[in-house]
Amino acid sequence: MKSILFILLFLALTFEADAQQANPRQPRDESRQRGGGGDPSPILTVLDSNGDRELSKEELANATSALKKLDRNEDGRLDEAEFKASASHRSDSDGSTRPPASGGDRPRTPWILVHALEIDANEDGVVEFESEMMAEANRVFAAYDRNNDEKITPDESGSKQGIPKSALGGFVREHAAELDRDQDGGISKAEMTAQFAKFFAQADKNGDQKLTKDEYEVEGGVVPRFPDRARDPNRPGTRNEPPAIRMRPAPPEASNPANRPVRSPRAPDTDLPDRPNIVLFLIDDMGWNAMGFTGNPWIETPRTDAMANQGMIFTNAYASAPNCAPTRACLMSGQYTPRHGVYTVVDDRHKPGLPHHKVLAADSNAELATESVTIAESLKAEGYATGMFGMWNLGRGRSGPTTPLGQGFEIFKQPRDLGFEKDRYFNDRGEYLTDAFTEEGIRWIEANHEEKPFFLYLAYHGVHSPFEPKPDLLKKYREKPGGTGAREEAEYAATVEAVDQNVGRIVDALERLGLDDDTIVIFHSDNGGNRQYIEPLAGGKGTLYEGGIRVPTAIWGPGVAVGEATAPMLSMDLYPTILDLTGTPTPERHRLDGETLRPILTGESDRLKRDSVFWHFPSYIGGGGPSSAMRQEDWKVIEHFDGQRFEVFDLSRDPQEHRNLLEEEPEKARELISHLRRWQEQTNAPRPTEANPVYDPNARPERGRDQRGKGQGRR
Repeated sequence: MKSILFILLFLALTFEADAQQANPRQPRDESRQRGGGGDPSPILTVLDSNGDRELSKEELANATSALKKLDRNEDGRLDEAEFKASASHRSDSDGSTRPPASGGDRPRTPWILVHALEIDANEDGVVEFESEMMAEANRVFAAYDRNNDEKITPDESGSKQGIPKSALGGFVREHAAELDRDQDGGISKAEMTAQFAKFFAQADKNGDQKLTKDEYEVEGGVVPRFPDRARDPNRPGTRNEPPAIRMRPAPPEASNPANRPVRSPRAPDTDLPDRPNIVLFLIDDMGWNAMGFTGNPWIETPRTDAMANQGMIFTNAYASAPNCAPTRACLMSGQYTPRHGVYTVVDDRHKPGLPHHKVLAADSNAELATESVTIAESLKAEGYATGMFGMWNLGRGRSGPTTPLGQGFEIFKQPRDLGFEKDRYFNDRGEYLTDAFTEEGIRWIEANHEEKPFFLYLAYHGVHSPFEPKPDLLKKYREKPGGTGAREEAEYAATVEAVDQNVGRIVDALERLGLDDDTIVIFHSDNGGNRQYIEPLAGGKGTLYEGGIRVPTAIWGPGVAVGEATAPMLSMDLYPTILDLTGTPTPERHRLDGETLRPILTGESDRLKRDSVFWHFPSYIGGGGPSSAMRQEDWKVIEHFDGQRFEVFDLSRDPQEHRNLLEEEPEKARELISHLRRWQEQTNAPRPTEANPVYDPNARPERGRDQRGKGQGRR
């Protein structure tokens, strides 16, 4: 093996020297080989697998397999014809396209830019990293991985049969050897997605996880295909569904995104109990359309659907924030984000002032302050037993003052208390995380229900990725007709159904213990889903578009009317609602921004007193940037602090938020913007408009291990 390598290297350098003498256009100095301009040798290029124009130890170790790609007749040497063919026009394995040598010193254009709009699934002119780039990578991987062994073998990568027409698919077929970085004879999903993530990062100049039209432009490079094609919602043939999951057609109205017949509320058959038990399910990262009761025709959620249809379904339900921690803080405090200052998940990879941020984002508290009076503290003071199992994310540790045990809960268990490692759904005993939390909750109900009413908060980790589904459910959805065949789609569906099974287990336990006539159950999510699971809404987790904040929500139990409510509700409304349902007084010196939903739940009214709801997210994380928003009836305005721009939408006509009416409706826009600005002033909401002095358009977000909360205190 070593002898072949030495022979190939010797021949390569010999041909390179000959080529240099024949074309002395520039001296062959170190700067050319380290990215300093000009065209490096194709030999060095093929060895430089990551395109950084430096040869690492790993790349040198893989030199044999890399050089063999140039040895087209596989005779163990490079002849002049092979060298010339390599030196002319070729598409490189580092994801760039090189023009012919005769074309001068034009820079290499990243492969992603050439193919960007082929990956733009919704044809809106913007390529999203997670919902489009990674979704397409996962789709292509699943298509090649025919035997589902999580590896693409050379036989599989060389086949065209059954492979979707895709720019990524063609790249895999042409560069399979380079993608197999560990040279174990197969391409893993991690190897494939890592490579395409690198391609995306090459072109994502501002690190916002999006490729916009201005980033398509490469000076002197190859222009991308279809650079002027942008989505026109009225153009025939426009695709509405993302590639990774198939659900329902686009809705005509915002008030009923699932396009289902709306059930008019009818009065409950019984009265509300005086002091009902409360069970609150908060699901992690569940998009609005994941459940059958919100219109999903493919994922099976029969237990939750049956209960939701016996209660009130909120068709315009929203999380109070587009990601985890702030929504949980709003739910526990009953307040808008500027009141408690928890704006995002505190993570050193997204702290204010990083070079890839255009503006200086606001600081976020990593903990919910002890001055806040939580819903658990209010109920505990009135004699309720309080228990929590799952994700807190408002203060690290197990028993400190900002943990659940310091904020009103009498018992708290998180994954590691049950033997689960970070991001794992199975422990060493083979227990599934959602099942384990449910089991703990049932045991706790059994131990407490006879002495006092109870408040059970089940904050499941499902359906947060990375998925690790139950094998039987995964098999079911891999084989179930109606899907796309993508493994991730099946993993997601299996994780959703596992949540539904556990909702059913709680319902069964309540019935077995004779508590179903004394318990009100709330089902809600902490933010919108990842972009491939919120079709046809815009955005996704981390944004204030509908896909990032609209969530599935239902409330059922004795005294709750049956039907569907169209009035917008927020996570923070659950606090005053629970106080109202349980007869618990509002805590002194603690302002509640939420409004009780009781009039809707009892059938007394189909509206709430307020006319507007607000969101404030002055942070960088995920796919979104610093922003603020308001919904007033069917009108919505979003202020983007990064770029100082506004978007105005009429959700009754445009639930997908395609058409910015800022200029078409100037008077309405001014009214909405003025209302949003007054609210920001009233709540002392930080408005991050100051330019970041260290902003670098070429900087990239830091990748790697989550650093949430480390070194961060209350600010």
